[in-house]
Amino acid sequence: MAGASEPSIAVIFLGNPLMGDDSVGLRIGWLLEPRLRKLGAEVVVTTESGLSLLDYMYGKDTVVLVDAVPSSNALRPGEVTVSSVEGEHSGAPLAPHYIGIPELRRIMEELGLGSPRRIFLIGIGVEDPYTIREELSPQLEERLAEIADKVYGIIAGLLGISPET
Repeated sequence: MAGASEPSIAVIFLGNPLMGDDSVGLRIGWLLEPRLRKLGAEVVVTTESGLSLLDYMYGKDTVVLVDAVPSSNALRPGEVTVSSVEGEHSGAPLAPHYIGIPELRRIMEELGLGSPRRIFLIGIGVEDPYTIREELSPQLEERLAEIADKVYGIIAGLLGISPET
């Protein structure tokens, strides 16, 4: 648990284990959970979405969300990107989970819960997050460890920690 002077950090891995490549966030989370806990982060690997994420974000200074992003959104399968969710974001939600992160942030503020000072979204490009199957596509499965290492490096960088820690 973080001390009073340490920022509180949550890393939330999202996905659906029955929708093939959409489970990549969960799979990466299971791989990285022990390493991220050593960095002092609260790690959540969940199939929940939308307003349910409020429970994990409440009281945190920094939140990092990791989720699949369909390759039609300009990411190639296995490609990793990171974006910061700044203040009032207009346009479409950043995650396809019923309610977007900007809306969730606004709800937290309106309820007087405050919201995390920093929110980041790490997207992992996937070809097909819509087919019902429990396995990842072969192109993601064979690169899973490599993708996990890249995600870990990004998270460590966002937290200002050396990835070798």
